[in-house]
Amino acid sequence: MKKFIAGMVKDPERVDQPEGTYRDALNANLYYQKGAVVNEQGTTAITNIGGFTINNVIGQCPLNDGRIVLFFNYTFQSNDTCAISLIDPASSQNTIIYRNSALNFQTSNTIEATSKIDVNGNILVYFTDNYIVKTTDEFTGIEYISDYNPPRVINITRQIPSNATRLYSNGDYTVEKLDLFMNAGFIPEFRDIRIEEGGGVVSGTYHLALAYVDEDLNRTNYLATSNPVHLVTEQEDAIPTETITGDPQGSQSNKSITWSVAIPVPSNYTHVRPVIIQRFGGGINQEGSEFAYELEVVKIPEAESGSSHTSLDLTYTGLEQVASAAISEVVIDSVRYETAKSFVQLDNRLYVSNLRARGDIGYQRFANNISVIPTATTVPRFDPKRIHTIVLNEGYAHLNGDNTFTNDFTTYRNLQKDTLNDGFFGSNVRKGYKDVKLSYKNRGYRRSETYAFYISFVLNDGSETYAYHIPGRVAKDLPRVSSGATTVRENSTLTTANAAQNSITEVAMHLSEMQALYPDAKMHQITDTQYILSESSSEMSFWENEDEVYPETDDFNVVTVGTQGDLFSAGDIKGQKVRHHKMPPNKNDNFSFIDTLDSNGADPALFGESASYAGLTLTESIKILGVTFDNIPIPQFIRDQVQGFKIYYAKRQQQEKTIVGQSVVLPSWYEETIAITNRMTNASHGPYVDAWFLRGAINPGQGSMFPNISNIPVSSYAGKATKAMSVFTFHDFNLLKNKHTLTGTTHIDVQKILTMRMWSGGNNKKPGDDLDYMLDTDWINTTIGNTEWYEWTASDSDYNTSHPVHSAGADGVYSKPAGVANYYTSILIAQRYYNPNQINEDPVWAGNMPAYWLTNYQTILALDPNSKTYITGSTLLKNTESGAFKDVNYLMHYSGESCIALGLVSGLPALIENKNYSDTAQYAHWWHDANWNTSYTSSSRSILYELKSSHEVLIGIDQMGMPIFDYIDYQAWPTLYLVNLCSYKTNVYRPFDQQRLVWTGYYQALDAASSRGARTDEDNSYIYKTETVFGGDTYVGRYSFRATSQDYGANFFRQSSGDRTESLNWATNPFENNSTQGTNEQFTHRPNDPYATVFNFYCESDDLLGFRHQGDTAAGVTVPESLFFDASIGSDVLFSGPNNDQTKSEHLLYMNNYSAVQDIKVTTPLPKKLFNPTLFPTRTIRSTVDDGSIQDKYRFFLALDYKDIPRNRGEITKLFTLGSILYLHTERSLFVTRGRQQLGLSDNTQAFVGSGDIFEQNPDELIPTTEGYAGTDCQFASLTTRFGQFFVNRKDRKVYMMSESVEELSAVGMEKWFLENIPYQLQAYINLEGVVSFDAPTKDFGFNATYDPKYKRIILSKRELVPSTSLISALTSETSGISDIQAIDGGFTYYSERLEDTVTISFSNTDYFTSGGWTVSYYPELKVWGSRHSYLPNLFANTQKEYYSLVNSGTTNVWEHSSLNTPGNFYDTQYNFEFEYIDNGQVGVPKIFTAIRYWADVVELNANFTNMVNKHTSPAFTSFYTYNTTQISGEKDIYYLSNARLVDRFWYINDFRDLSLQIANTAAVVANNQLNVQDVFNTGATTIQPTISMFTAEGSINAAYINNNKYWYNQKKFVDHFLGVRLISNNLEGNLIYLYSAGTKFRQSFR
Repeated sequence: MKKFIAGMVKDPERVDQPEGTYRDALNANLYYQKGAVVNEQGTTAITNIGGFTINNVIGQCPLNDGRIVLFFNYTFQSNDTCAISLIDPASSQNTIIYRNSALNFQTSNTIEATSKIDVNGNILVYFTDNYIVKTTDEFTGIEYISDYNPPRVINITRQIPSNATRLYSNGDYTVEKLDLFMNAGFIPEFRDIRIEEGGGVVSGTYHLALAYVDEDLNRTNYLATSNPVHLVTEQEDAIPTETITGDPQGSQSNKSITWSVAIPVPSNYTHVRPVIIQRFGGGINQEGSEFAYELEVVKIPEAESGSSHTSLDLTYTGLEQVASAAISEVVIDSVRYETAKSFVQLDNRLYVSNLRARGDIGYQRFANNISVIPTATTVPRFDPKRIHTIVLNEGYAHLNGDNTFTNDFTTYRNLQKDTLNDGFFGSNVRKGYKDVKLSYKNRGYRRSETYAFYISFVLNDGSETYAYHIPGRVAKDLPRVSSGATTVRENSTLTTANAAQNSITEVAMHLSEMQALYPDAKMHQITDTQYILSESSSEMSFWENEDEVYPETDDFNVVTVGTQGDLFSAGDIKGQKVRHHKMPPNKNDNFSFIDTLDSNGADPALFGESASYAGLTLTESIKILGVTFDNIPIPQFIRDQVQGFKIYYAKRQQQEKTIVGQSVVLPSWYEETIAITNRMTNASHGPYVDAWFLRGAINPGQGSMFPNISNIPVSSYAGKATKAMSVFTFHDFNLLKNKHTLTGTTHIDVQKILTMRMWSGGNNKKPGDDLDYMLDTDWINTTIGNTEWYEWTASDSDYNTSHPVHSAGADGVYSKPAGVANYYTSILIAQRYYNPNQINEDPVWAGNMPAYWLTNYQTILALDPNSKTYITGSTLLKNTESGAFKDVNYLMHYSGESCIALGLVSGLPALIENKNYSDTAQYAHWWHDANWNTSYTSSSRSILYELKSSHEVLIGIDQMGMPIFDYIDYQAWPTLYLVNLCSYKTNVYRPFDQQRLVWTGYYQALDAASSRGARTDEDNSYIYKTETVFGGDTYVGRYSFRATSQDYGANFFRQSSGDRTESLNWATNPFENNSTQGTNEQFTHRPNDPYATVFNFYCESDDLLGFRHQGDTAAGVTVPESLFFDASIGSDVLFSGPNNDQTKSEHLLYMNNYSAVQDIKVTTPLPKKLFNPTLFPTRTIRSTVDDGSIQDKYRFFLALDYKDIPRNRGEITKLFTLGSILYLHTERSLFVTRGRQQLGLSDNTQAFVGSGDIFEQNPDELIPTTEGYAGTDCQFASLTTRFGQFFVNRKDRKVYMMSESVEELSAVGMEKWFLENIPYQLQAYINLEGVVSFDAPTKDFGFNATYDPKYKRIILSKRELVPSTSLISALTSETSGISDIQAIDGGFTYYSERLEDTVTISFSNTDYFTSGGWTVSYYPELKVWGSRHSYLPNLFANTQKEYYSLVNSGTTNVWEHSSLNTPGNFYDTQYNFEFEYIDNGQVGVPKIFTAIRYWADVVELNANFTNMVNKHTSPAFTSFYTYNTTQISGEKDIYYLSNARLVDRFWYINDFRDLSLQIANTAAVVANNQLNVQDVFNTGATTIQPTISMFTAEGSINAAYINNNKYWYNQKKFVDHFLGVRLISNNLEGNLIYLYSAGTKFRQSFR
């Protein structure tokens, strides 16, 4: 008798069956506690399934409390839908938790799930099915995701119907709320901004970032980040607005900021999470400090009925209790993948593997169509001003404080109030870009500058695509003087243009000098070709990069969309030079940044000052440059994926700028043969030099202003030589503050000619009784070096001995304290801005300019490459560069303030006659000594200002006319050039795919009900266009700076004539033809008269110039050092001494954050060579740590927190953990992660090495081999048990267990069986690998496994469709070959070479397929295989006590395997219990087998299923059969006392004889014509049928092998070396059978 404790073994031949094993079992359990084999318990239906029929179970997730979460498809109210339910086996209840067809469950994609319990006791279930469908657009070949199921999570507890706060409704849109990678849906949109009183926000720049938040405070990524909001401390509606300035960093205000936001509805979220991003410092080209503060979540209000949006105001007061947040949390999105295959929990993190991301949507080829059109939006009364003598002297506050001027202040207040109400301004005053609404919504772009624009899309889940480059327009021919003239294109070289310039109507530059310096430069790189094409053109200028071309990829085809949605090719741009967008110039009146004409087209009114002190009113209109995007094609397949688009541009870094700065320029004064000394004796000995005197005024003084040097164009007007400005100073704020390099600057471009209104006056430092000259320590001091005069000798007639003098020096020259004779000080306010072309059109200008200027408006002039430098205040700069600054020796800047000195190759034409003022009344020249050198009384002047009680500080500034040259005897307004400092570049934004982007703030939802609406072309609904897009990087505003100098007094002596060579020395080279050489008469002196001018004008700037500030203790800068007009009183700014150097970099106080753009959270450009990794089959990511907070940290994945393993082992198919170690299972191998490793020490203690971070090191392949080992391709047959990890490799045809090592379980007596039975039978006839999903047990093919906790066994099941003989015949007949095998829904197709046609095979065709498969069990504790099983579920589930079958057939789908009273009854179908053993005792001895015997107990449950009753008279089994190598008994019933008897508790049966079919065998081997032992010839023999097998399947006798009519005398006894016995119970009596042992009776055969 044998005890069968060694399990089921099928590998050896039956004669070699190992001791203690059995050959086969069906529906048996190994009850090894009793040492018995037991018939398997039946299944019990979970009967109360909820009143509905489940169509297909898709997945399951057991919970710790014994309940099971079920995922399935079912029919609800006659509609197919998907559902998640909670099954309680204890009560047989199945409760629908969530129902939604949008769950999109697919039987072809089985769900994997895991669960956790959160801090509130809620059960969260995470599930994924890896379902995705990719579709290829036929025209473009673009592959896109057309359908997919993301990984999801559901809060089971909060969704139970009895819970009053269910989280999810059953509307289709709510399914997005379940996404593990949180799906935001429709993103919020920023509508408006306002700053209000009441709060404590410190001055600075602020962005609002918004994320959605659900009921558990789980938030999405931050979906929208606003444009910058600039806040200062002064009241928003302060009048005069000049009092509104910037502040030192962190100044406290009493303000709050409110953003108006539109939230699209319906939404999956109940709240928004606001984060405030505060910026200090950094501007466009400098990085600053950034801080983030997380505000409390805000509930989203209900939308009005029928509304597509709900409105929400979000206010930041600065007084909230806020939590600091990391900027990275806002900027860096938690990653989102579209699908995932497997996940597992470890150390309070969720690990997710085998991921698929959404790839590029393929829009670039459509973006290549988009047109970019410049637009100018006019803002009238942009920043109205009233310039007033009283204001300039006393400040604005005085107007309101003195009754005399109350009416005037009322006029001023009314001027600055926003009475137009045109929507540009947020407060009730008009104050330019100081207004938060204007700067927030309408910041523009720099004229003549080049920009790179991009478009991105917001996907339906709220994530964002790449940004797609929008190419600029193509080059055009420049206008020609005649049709036969030479063609010059916008991208022709200057050399070509110069050679053909007589053929071009306009070139806009001094072409010869530019070409000489830059012969390879192109027209578009230097000039504004838009303006050359047409002075009123409405298109962009042209730009292309010289050294960057579009890649030869399909992305740079050009594809557009027809009216019916069909796609058309419009060529390509492959290999063409990359094109960007150059903005139109100021010269084009349509886009000029300013319009100074009033509504009647006339100049602004000038009110002469009189007793009414009316002053000057300025109400300029400013044009903000924006862009419009048109012809935006969006094909349907992209439209289906997105909800809207955004517009970006590349951040204009300093190195990208072709416009480096903008400012007025001040001409310098040239002097020859000067001696730098303060003593006449020294001066007479030289050496003698020349210098450019950098002036603090635009008046040249009493000498020649410009040198007569070669290359300077000269013309003549009224007999006066008109020379050019070849050296001048430049005062751009951004350059002076940041001191960007001037190395790349190459030329200037005149933007405007400004006529200025002037107020002039002097500091009333009256002379004392003993002084002829006033002493002003601000202007006379040792820093300047002008405190002593060494001019007088005792014989000098003007020497006054009453003056205090020093002793005479050795040369007999006496010194005395220096003083100031006259103040040449004024304030110039720009009143009119002329375009350069107007100088030829205006009669006052006509004929006054050099010829080169008037021809083709040559406003672009070359900088001398060596003539550009920053120069600090009070500096004498020696020129060391040969040829620089016209080879002049020095730049004289004593008493000057910091600026930039520039020298041209030629020069700007001198503005010798300026725009006339209509009043011809003659005013005295403002610098005349007589006006300022005497006591100032009311009778001294016809225009008076005398308000102060004391004249010790100033005598006033008075509005006057001023001619530029003293020989012009009629009044004219001072005139200045406003120029751009430019840089010739061949490439910008190169490469275009690696630029830092700036969001314009423009978002357009495609939904017609969106805030902007779906703006489409009238004729084509697939073509979109935008409104005007602002959000640029350029402000237009008033800029003020001061320039100072002196006549340099007695410190500088000049010779009346002589050589300008610096090396000339009187001692060695006396002056020729001069009899008085070396005497005092050769030298003259100048007084120390101050020149100071405050300039105020509009210009374009990267900086918000209105938010400069004065005085900054933290920066160590005093108020006098940082004064500027008109934040300070004009006279204070003007008369402050030059040592304060108001334009020194450190003194230009400005928080660069006011220049900030929205570059905080942006997308990235589409790479040229897109390595578009959408598949990450070997990547594992992990969530943040679940720290016990209310938030589900399993839903947050940091972008860089992932680990990739090598792809040569196939994709990751399963994650599992054993012993706190994470394993990554791939198709071909098994990888183990490394965290903290245990290290044994010599003292037998243990130490740990490593950080514990399993991502710190690369995972190791557990068993490295050449081809890989111990992988798995059966995700649902991978099972974690307390004995280890059980898994199957279908391709290797093996079963494994991983515990301390990897064991091949299939090799434990079952290797051949698994080799034969693991492969799908269909694969033998057609290879469908990679076509059909072979890991989908819920559909047609797949393996799945479970653990039976009661019997401690693993149950493995295989499902397949078995091909019929007709299908096999069809497939095997394809001898010519099969090709092009394609998957279709529910089957596959292939091309038959034989039929020359496509053949469709449907899996539902019952003529072709039947359902098949098998189930086996393994006992890991015993390490043996147990039995085969008749049940074949789609899925298993197990809890801590039971296991369950999930079946996609019949009316009941969930079955518990626990029915003791219905053993063998599975899914309401009765199956046998069968047990087959081999008796091969006495090895090598032939035996005659006479009986079989076994020991078995039969147990019946009582009516209450509580007690077992032994049925001693039951033989346990109902039938049996025996067999050996050739003999078989046929199945015979067992009857008690008939053929079975019980002896000493053993059942004996001897009723078996051989019934095998015998045939006459006449084979040649038998009929061989040889004499046999009977001495006769053999003609045949009786044998078994050699071509018929004994069994058709395991345990199934082949009826053709048996002869049931065999005569008894031919029924032989069984003789062989072994006997196989199969015991069968039909289980109909519902008894439990315990089989303890079995064997046979035999005797030796001696035949």
